[in-house]
Amino acid sequence: MKDFTIEVHGCRQADYTGALSQPIYQSATFRHPGFQQSTGYDYSRCGNPTRDNLEETIAALEKGQKAWAFSSGMAAINTVFQLFKPGDHILLTEDLYGGTVRLGEIFAKYGIEFEYIDTTNLELVQRSLRPATRAIFIETPSNPMMLITDIKALAELAHIHAALLVVDNTFLTPHFQKPLTLGADIVVHSGTMISFKVRDSDLARSILGKVKLIAFAESLGGVESLITYPLYQTHECMPKYLLERTGLDDRLLRLSVGIEATEDLIADLQQAFQ
Repeated sequence: MKDFTIEVHGCRQADYTGALSQPIYQSATFRHPGFQQSTGYDYSRCGNPTRDNLEETIAALEKGQKAWAFSSGMAAINTVFQLFKPGDHILLTEDLYGGTVRLGEIFAKYGIEFEYIDTTNLELVQRSLRPATRAIFIETPSNPMMLITDIKALAELAHIHAALLVVDNTFLTPHFQKPLTLGADIVVHSGTMISFKVRDSDLARSILGKVKLIAFAESLGGVESLITYPLYQTHECMPKYLLERTGLDDRLLRLSVGIEATEDLIADLQQAFQ
């Protein structure tokens, strides 16, 4: 099936109720038909029909073998980082979500080395690979500067050195980009945005106080549009050297576009800029 169809119908099989939408199963535990018999479920923490449908749908969209749903994107990345052991070396995109950098600082305390480089530069990536390199972790497009890394070329390079390629596919989603089909080994997501710079920090802060329809809030957003000040929100704890290298400064605002009418969003921005 095509992506549009999978996105509407998922991978759910019709049940006895005939419900068109996947039910939300809130049960903590499940009844067994008899001794050594199971419906496939016992505790919801181990498996749940609602979560199974989500995982099967994401796996189908990504063209992957298996997907796991977590309570947050950071929980998913935390699980990926647990694949590595003390002494391992990981290369990461230098323009990266601040939460991922903070998580890396925690794992670094246990002897895993995280090195941040410009992964759009394949020659630099090749020079940075070591015998201890176990993975390359990228965001493409990156957060928030929207830098593009060549997934296929990087996958080939990683595999020559027996390393994994992990792709954070949050921005494009599997509808627009399928890293596994380009050679990536693992794909992660966090639950559409635009980044832009204004002339100075005073204007940036003025815009944040004047938007009406667009909410000033820290997230990639959902159906509603949000505007974020990365330097003081999502990337506040980023090391100064990474901020300088990526150009993330106090003039940068990030707009996460929802599904409101385009004309209304433009009108809100126009009045905020005045």
